[in-house]
Amino acid sequence: MIDPIERYEYPEEWIERICPNILDRKELSDKISSGCYILCPDGSFLRRGITTGTTASAAVRALSERLESVSVETPVGINVDLKVRLKDEGNIAISKKFSGDHSFDITRGMEIVAKKVGDRDKKIILGEGVRSVSRSAMDQMMKNMGNITVKIEMPEGNERGRKIGRDGISILGTTGFVEPWCDKLVYVKRELSKNYRKVAITTGRKGWRWAYDNTNFQPLVFGIHIDEGLSSCKGEVSLIGMPSLIGRWAGIDIKDKKRGEEREDAVKEIYEKASKIAKDLVSVSLIFKDGVVSYG
Repeated sequence: MIDPIERYEYPEEWIERICPNILDRKELSDKISSGCYILCPDGSFLRRGITTGTTASAAVRALSERLESVSVETPVGINVDLKVRLKDEGNIAISKKFSGDHSFDITRGMEIVAKKVGDRDKKIILGEGVRSVSRSAMDQMMKNMGNITVKIEMPEGNERGRKIGRDGISILGTTGFVEPWCDKLVYVKRELSKNYRKVAITTGRKGWRWAYDNTNFQPLVFGIHIDEGLSSCKGEVSLIGMPSLIGRWAGIDIKDKKRGEEREDAVKEIYEKASKIAKDLVSVSLIFKDGVVSYG
């Protein structure tokens, strides 16, 4: 069975712990293919959360369909069924952010409010508490709404944004789902990494996508847990991700490095640090806006 978000395969022994018969296998397959659950080695589950992009998409779809139960299409093509509250004769829709088993989500339980403000133009207007909207989240909302104009608000956005030093909360989401970051998830990823001869430790979705499209390594997202990822792999390892996060991990300020030679030296330095942790480090690749710099 393969996880539909990160495309790793679950070990058969994990499946056998929870599936004593063929009927249970079908139930498990449906659960995994929903994208909402991650199977753990002991047969338990971790619940993925949904992004602010999926939460907002539920609200705009509810406005379009005048329904309080909607099926939202995510950027990875998986539909998620969500409940939405309608007010003002169906002209206001309120959806609530679900964080799953994520242990430190600043947006947990936040309400996203969609208000219908026009009937002709298909358009999103940003309102109170919304800092910005990513391209993928905007595309997701537009796919899930009818030919109406909608104003999106986050009543708690400014207050929660200040807790992390920002003016409001951004509406984001590359896949539509949020990894449930906690100690147990890191353990699951470490155990998964042991089942592959070649693993790309990635810091996020951009790194995952680049590794999936351009290498023959199985990419696994470890986020900020780079040490844990590098140290758990038994075979060949590659470290791939955005320069800001990997740079902070390595103690290198990369944002000011514009010239190719400077970047190459930085990647080499990161490679040297990572090679002290990974048993068989093959390469390090940093994804800059204007290209990828690799060493190894």
